[in-house]
Amino acid sequence: MGKFDGIMILTDLDGTLLDSKTEVSQDNIDAISYFKKEGGLFSISTGRMLKGMLPIAEMVKPNCPGVIFNGSATYDFETGVMHEIVNLDKSAYDVVEMILEKVNDVGVVVANSDSQFETVGGTFLKTYYDVTKYETFEKVTPSQISGQWKKILLIASEDKIKEIAKIISESKYKDDFNFVKSLRFLYEILPKGINKGKTARKLFESIDSAKILIGIGDGENDIELLKVSDIGIAVGNANDKVKAAADYVTVTNDESPIKKVIEDLENGKIKIGEI
Repeated sequence: MGKFDGIMILTDLDGTLLDSKTEVSQDNIDAISYFKKEGGLFSISTGRMLKGMLPIAEMVKPNCPGVIFNGSATYDFETGVMHEIVNLDKSAYDVVEMILEKVNDVGVVVANSDSQFETVGGTFLKTYYDVTKYETFEKVTPSQISGQWKKILLIASEDKIKEIAKIISESKYKDDFNFVKSLRFLYEILPKGINKGKTARKLFESIDSAKILIGIGDGENDIELLKVSDIGIAVGNANDKVKAAADYVTVTNDESPIKKVIEDLENGKIKIGEI
């Protein structure tokens, strides 16, 4: 019997597992390895696509499936296969066109299962590339993007993201899709009814050995994950809205929060009750 038998951790990447330099600390890596050796299940719940997620996964080596595309799919790290796939109706680009008529300097990226494509340039695209460490994407028109779409990213300054959210909330499209702010400069259009929490809970319930779900995150796209978890944990750099949805607040993403959570599980500061 391991110390962490039955406990499943799903962590966000950007702003949570990844520090402000977009790196995974060795302390986090070592703690995750220890957690798994003691029977814990560890995986990822991210808005990132495969290309941006897999290099990070290789460092922490999840031992159970995770959530990608902000809930539009799950990913089995053992087989390399996506499951529970929900696609975005391409009519969602009508929302983009509405926004572009009202707000200037908004970058637009469309993601399908295999890649991402830049359909509109913008000042903050460089920030997006720098933070995510993606190479620049192929520039195309929407009609040139083949395959099923997973999500659309609107990339702009923080003030403009707030303006975009307000415009959408007052538009005829507000109930047609799911809209979420995932980073301060990033607003996403997802399939209706899709979020990290819904997909994470379904994934957790499909794993017989998982008895307690712990979700860890920092962004507004993590709120549903924290709410559906048996224990929801916000990192110290999360905003007040995210912290309010959490059962616990831990250290910031620059202080190896995954290590801290695992330590606090072991020493009883985070109480899980009977499994």
